[in-house]
Amino acid sequence: MLNKPNLSHLPMSAITRLLFLINRRAKFENACAVEKHIAKRKARADIPKSLRKICDISHNDIMEREVITLSPKHGKSTATLMYLHGGAYVFDLVSQHWQLVEYLIKNGGISVVVPIYRLAPQGTADTELPFVLAVYDRVCAMSDRVFVAGDSAGGNLAMNLTLSLRDKGVALPKRLFLFSPWLDLNTDNPDIDEKLQAKDPMLAVDGIRWCAGLWANGADLNSPLLSPIFADLTGLPPLHIYQGENDIFCPDAKKLAQKASEQGADCTLNLYENAFHVFMALPKLLPEARAVLDDVIERMK
Repeated sequence: MLNKPNLSHLPMSAITRLLFLINRRAKFENACAVEKHIAKRKARADIPKSLRKICDISHNDIMEREVITLSPKHGKSTATLMYLHGGAYVFDLVSQHWQLVEYLIKNGGISVVVPIYRLAPQGTADTELPFVLAVYDRVCAMSDRVFVAGDSAGGNLAMNLTLSLRDKGVALPKRLFLFSPWLDLNTDNPDIDEKLQAKDPMLAVDGIRWCAGLWANGADLNSPLLSPIFADLTGLPPLHIYQGENDIFCPDAKKLAQKASEQGADCTLNLYENAFHVFMALPKLLPEARAVLDDVIERMK
């Protein structure tokens, strides 16, 4: 009798080979590739049945944009996580994002609020940051234990949201969790060399930079509220970064963590050897992904 493979314990290397095989990063090879994929981009992934089964789900509008709130039907904690999805600001929420959300709800008992911000070029930094600020205000009105998280571009927006809150002098989230965050929209760190780019099965520099231009809409990419790598990091809540080392965003994660240390900010950088961009969105396949999300759950207790 043949033994079925254990799909909950796939090695990182196997997923990486598959991503290279299907040429996952092709959509970011250059501006033309991104434009082509934007023209045929898929609608937001549906909330899976497994998540609907364990949650009460509400859909509300804030500033004419949708906000989805998912609360566990049983074992609900007092914590609420505001989660901002990635996609280089030009692609919508995918099924892997729901996998991440489902794991946190199922194993942490937390409620999760997902703002559906407008994608570039229709949405830009100057139109969507006010929206997520408004969502955060609403979340704070419903919970006194608020956390913020985001992956990739969502990590950029989560960081910029928190910096804006600090500058306004209002209540900050208890902790900030960043999954493979895009911290410098210039994507020009000299450590993003050809060797690192060759290891990344997900992203390519030229296409990513073009996406940044769409989101910035003519604004200076060196602005701290676009590229938090240039921000003053003092006065922020505890910051936790989870970053794969085979990711072109890794050098900037290291740079931000070093800057945070120099400025006395509370920042923890968790590096994962041979891991690709936003690997933690595959908890059904990767034990490393589950380890990341278990750490997040533990820190929200």
